[in-house]
Amino acid sequence: MTGPLVSVLITAYNSERYIARAVQSILSQTLVEFDLIVVDDGSTDNTLEILNGFQQRDQRLKICPNEHRGIVPSANQGLGMCSGKYIARLDADDFSLPNRLEIQVRFLEAHPEIVILGSSVFLVDDMDQVLNVSVPPSSDTAIRAALLLDNPFSTSAVMMRNMVLQDNNISYEPFYLHAEDYDLWSRLLDFGEGCNLTDPLSCRRIHPEQRSTREMDDCEAYADRVACRNLEKIGLSFTTDEVRTLRLWERKRPVLEAEAECRLANRIIDLCETLKVQSWVDSQTALLYKSRWALKIFSARARSWSGFKTKIQLFIKLNGTKIDFLVMYLRKRASYLKMRRMILNAVQYNNHQRR
Repeated sequence: MTGPLVSVLITAYNSERYIARAVQSILSQTLVEFDLIVVDDGSTDNTLEILNGFQQRDQRLKICPNEHRGIVPSANQGLGMCSGKYIARLDADDFSLPNRLEIQVRFLEAHPEIVILGSSVFLVDDMDQVLNVSVPPSSDTAIRAALLLDNPFSTSAVMMRNMVLQDNNISYEPFYLHAEDYDLWSRLLDFGEGCNLTDPLSCRRIHPEQRSTREMDDCEAYADRVACRNLEKIGLSFTTDEVRTLRLWERKRPVLEAEAECRLANRIIDLCETLKVQSWVDSQTALLYKSRWALKIFSARARSWSGFKTKIQLFIKLNGTKIDFLVMYLRKRASYLKMRRMILNAVQYNNHQRR
């Protein structure tokens, strides 16, 4: 494959407020062997003018202006223009840290089994101030377990092997619009391993106009579709309503009241047992997954007698008379929280030093 070492792909639509920050963050990378491809999806604001200004100063930027067609056609057109050995993604309202590409390329060169690489990300506001840090699962097995119900990769931190995409004809699917990234990552992992680096390498902006906020219901509905398919791949059949509830319980405290909720809660046993026998799962990941659900059920709000019985019976089934794996999970959780505090403390210290 001829071309630059990395092709960075951004799709933009009416992104004049943030596009300059995104583009500058790539053009200022410590790794210089890249091209930056921006597909403008028919913007009606000043996005294209801003991009043209950058292109006059740096020919590594390639602009593809289009009529408005939507995110999936634009992203697929951009993938077709990528000639680099690796493809890095970046959303138009996010930005990367200066050494992102260098660190990810170095890791992928040393780990040929990895086909998709992400990282932790800082969550920032409109003024680029750090609000929090998102630390996703890092190992391949933990990522695959998380993928069953959710997306463990942040788009603006992802780097992929272009050859794997091309050899297996992998692109974004319109059927999974609004969850097209979640779908693509899931299919890509059929051809290799995944990894997330612990150190944050990109910043994801939190603002009311972002697609995940503006079109939240659609994003969740299409993510339910992807999760249903991922569960079917390991031999489990759930309705989209059941998957939606499980995905909600992943993020929030479960509620056990109606009979349907109690029946679904009991199927968590099937989920944990099926996960345990997958060829890609190690014993620790299986135990951590099971213990996480045990603690969630233990913390569930039981709003009926049936819900209370389900809560107690299911917790006993998940936990038995042993607390070893619960202790292991709590220690793992404490380690995660400590690591997140350390990252945020470092950010606060650096901000203080700049003042």
